[in-house]
Amino acid sequence: MILKRGDILEFKAGKLKSLSGLLAALLKRYKPDWSGWGWHLAVVYCRLYNDYLIIEAAPSGVRLVLLSEMRGQISVHRLLPYEPRFYTMTNAVKKLNGRRYDYMAYVWTALYIITGGRLPRIANRRFTCWELVYQIYELIGYPLALDYQYAVISDFEKLSKQRGGYINTITL
Repeated sequence: MILKRGDILEFKAGKLKSLSGLLAALLKRYKPDWSGWGWHLAVVYCRLYNDYLIIEAAPSGVRLVLLSEMRGQISVHRLLPYEPRFYTMTNAVKKLNGRRYDYMAYVWTALYIITGGRLPRIANRRFTCWELVYQIYELIGYPLALDYQYAVISDFEKLSKQRGGYINTITL
């Protein structure tokens, strides 16, 4: 399968621990339409020979990594009506690469879910993988949510279904 710049990769959830497990349990309770299949998101930055360079937020921070270094099942979502220009993606990646991981976002996102979305988003310079995807799309001119909304995987899955963004599931 040929991936395109800007494609969103949804990695199948493994066994979720601690804060991740708690947040997943809340999502299942308060967002019953969430499939529970995926947990981690990343964005395709560019093709690199026979591989792809992706940007993701991991506990070590926002980083670029080769797709071939990842393992497991991945759902590919193509939400953009066009492939973003290379320099547009490069500007977004330069702005975000190296930022720190946002552990507190788990707490704020849980409160956001419990309150039914009545808690305004707390903007900082740290990111979870969900926030990173939403921020990249905002920077390339294709926002996925309003400024005050939290980036939640259940909302992403719903949005992808509405826009016909799901393409295929691949195994690495």
